[in-house]
Amino acid sequence: MDNIGMIQKIFAAFFKLFVKILLIFSGAVCLILIVDIIERLPGVFAITKQYSKDPVLEWRIKPNAWGHDANGFRNRSVPTHVDVVAIGNSLTWGINVKRREAWPQALEKISGYTVYNMALGGYGPVEYNILLDRALQYSPNDVVIGFYFGNDIYKSFEKRNTFKQAPKNSKEEKTEVVKQLEKMEDERNRFVAEYRGPTSARECVDFLKRQLSLYRFVLKSGLWPITTVILKYEKLRAWAVRHPNDGLVYEKDGVRTILDFTYRLVELDLSNHEISDGLELSKEIFVDMKRKTDQKHVQLIVLFLPTKEFVYQQAARDQFGKLSYSYERLLQMESEIREELTTFLKAHNIQVVDSYPILSEAVRRHEVVYPASNDSHPLVHGYFLISLEVSNTLKKMLQA
Repeated sequence: MDNIGMIQKIFAAFFKLFVKILLIFSGAVCLILIVDIIERLPGVFAITKQYSKDPVLEWRIKPNAWGHDANGFRNRSVPTHVDVVAIGNSLTWGINVKRREAWPQALEKISGYTVYNMALGGYGPVEYNILLDRALQYSPNDVVIGFYFGNDIYKSFEKRNTFKQAPKNSKEEKTEVVKQLEKMEDERNRFVAEYRGPTSARECVDFLKRQLSLYRFVLKSGLWPITTVILKYEKLRAWAVRHPNDGLVYEKDGVRTILDFTYRLVELDLSNHEISDGLELSKEIFVDMKRKTDQKHVQLIVLFLPTKEFVYQQAARDQFGKLSYSYERLLQMESEIREELTTFLKAHNIQVVDSYPILSEAVRRHEVVYPASNDSHPLVHGYFLISLEVSNTLKKMLQA
């Protein structure tokens, strides 16, 4: 009996120790997850609740809002002088990642230059030009404009009256491009909201097979919460399968994403006068920017940020062979605009940094660059690659 009692005591002691270790471990894991989620919140949810009116920009982020500095930009603090100022929209602000993982902050880490991020989602070339005046107050050596092909061109047309300094009573009506995009978003969102999952036995089997690889993909991409990301992908995947003329599902070697090419085509179709006019306005804005930077002896750099659909073009062809008419049309339009802008910018002695080659090469190597959805904002690795391309250009310019 004594031996049995001793064994029971030892077992009870070990059980208590095991419970304590389990509690400590669980608490540590929960703490890590909570901290990670809190860090990501400003990049996903909180930004929409922090807007305030601006007399020039119309709207901006409130000073000292969560994750932002006293100027309302996504930095730890406001500097007196920096080497580089980055201006752009949500792809420069850093949607999907923590502040330190946005490409301007990543550039600072890998290059050794001090970098100030003056970007915000929803801005376009007209706002970039306004922000340039403020950026030059920090006496930078270089100003990098993140030009996103996805929507910067129609944004120029949308704010044409602001750039042309039209009277304030000349209201800028909602453009036809914006109306068309909103209609497409509504239709897709309605499908996603009403989708109830696989219906046939075969669809159920295929669904279960995807879950394990999806789980690994989400863990690798760093997006949270896992179940929400997987569910969203499944719904968008079903939408793309049902609408092959509008979307495409890319799934290969553990990498998966949704290519929303018809939506992007609306933003880049040069047959629409709003897009062709927007391209010409963008050129005028770049010339005005060049004039301002030359006066301050600052180097103006335009960073090309391609659409995800353009980055995936070769990978999509390798997987599917022939692409749909709309997808091919999008690639044609984006190629023409890229070539035209490159020629124009070089003719005006404006440095161009093209992030397409490094991003497309990463896709070719089956690296996780974008989310498993139709979202065109990169993930951590994608932003790092963009910062690497900018850093390499800055170093070459310094050696020249």
